[in-house]
Amino acid sequence: MKIFKISNPNEPIESFPEGIEEIEITDSNATSLPPIPASVKKIRLSGCRQLQSIESFPEGIEEIKIAFCPNITSLPRIPASVKKIQLIECGKLQSIESFDEGVEEISINGSGIASLPPIPASVKKIELNHCKQLQSIKSFAEGIGEIIIRESGIISLPPIPSVKKFFWMAATNFNLSNHLQKALEKYSFVTAASSLFHQSLQ
Repeated sequence: MKIFKISNPNEPIESFPEGIEEIEITDSNATSLPPIPASVKKIRLSGCRQLQSIESFPEGIEEIKIAFCPNITSLPRIPASVKKIQLIECGKLQSIESFDEGVEEISINGSGIASLPPIPASVKKIELNHCKQLQSIKSFAEGIGEIIIRESGIISLPPIPSVKKFFWMAATNFNLSNHLQKALEKYSFVTAASSLFHQSLQ
């Protein structure tokens, strides 16, 4: 497997070699990335504190991980080929253009995102942690298996399907007990196999 790696903050990134399958960039001072080749299946960016944007992801990419990139403000469309996307401590990230049908796992931790695009029916797991600006989610697809939400700014949730696992940990100043009680009565998801339910109440 051909991997392109950079861990030198001062090394310029003018282009990516054709034919590479993975990109791993750590602690780069780059503010933007050159076009990502169509051959790339995985991209991992960590500690790129000056990075502000990514123009696009190739159609065949399968895994995206962006961590500790505090100045990135938006992400382009997430292609259907992506099985897993992880966004960790990207505090200024405010928007994601869209998720294509086909994406299976979404994990967002510590972002400034205020709203999510529609979540495709293909998503099996969604995890949202410490997303303080995120106030609502439009809908959950019926086929989703796991929903995990910890200490986010959410003030309303859509109907919750009969999931295998639902984990809710509210912020200390927030209470969704009435809403979640109705969800429990209607969907009975806590009786599903391997289910887990947790809520933080005042």
